[in-house]
Amino acid sequence: KEFDGFPPMILITAFPDKQTFDLAKRLGAAAILSKPFDMDDLLTTISQIFPLGLIYEKAQLPLSKQEPVAVRFPLDLCFRHDLEAEHIKNFVHNMAAKLNRFNNHIEHCRVVLDQSGAHHQRNRLYHVTVKIDVPGKTIAVKHDSETGSGFEDLYLSIHIAFGAAIRRLKRYLQKHYSKKG
Repeated sequence: KEFDGFPPMILITAFPDKQTFDLAKRLGAAAILSKPFDMDDLLTTISQIFPLGLIYEKAQLPLSKQEPVAVRFPLDLCFRHDLEAEHIKNFVHNMAAKLNRFNNHIEHCRVVLDQSGAHHQRNRLYHVTVKIDVPGKTIAVKHDSETGSGFEDLYLSIHIAFGAAIRRLKRYLQKHYSKKG
């Protein structure tokens, strides 16, 4: 970090404990991924840190200029504490579009974005909830930036919540359909 232009670092760890996250954050890690992780998660994280267009076609556009991708299932967005903005809506739509491959199983998806008012303006903490209704079950994931990996970035909190929701949905569908034989 002593050199000008030193690139941001991403920590990929098999030991996702609080001490590791705290140390990585203090040392300036731009993001932290826990093993095992989905390659899409890594590529999305990289494209958020380095929006150069090398990872995704639209990555060179600022988040506020990205158009939302069509979602093939009912999606409700709930914003609390003045978080609602077009670029945030577009980002959530793009993350939800990753669920399109499961759209035959998804009855409904609800995303709630909230912000803690108990912290300084510079250190806002975010709460992201993703609920996915599939026949016979609701898969719910909540990511709190203060209790999770410590990220203060809303976009990364949304990304982490959707990544966890996708993993849970995959596991549920694998179990559900392996039982049916």
